[in-house]
Amino acid sequence: MTKKPGRPALFGEAMINVTLGMPDDIRNWLFTQPKGANATLIDLVKEAMEKDREREQSAAFSLPA
Repeated sequence: MTKKPGRPALFGEAMINVTLGMPDDIRNWLFTQPKGANATLIDLVKEAMEKDREREQSAAFSLPA
């Protein structure tokens, strides 16, 4: 097995780089989080995705009126 050069992947998988535009107050808040901006943003998105999944599953099991 050939070891890739550079630092190990964050969160156990390769990441893609993205650029986001956001207001200064949100950026500043992200950069002051204990886990760091990247980890905090990933956690927030995962939480929102889980809520979406739950809503979709709930809607799929709802009976039509």
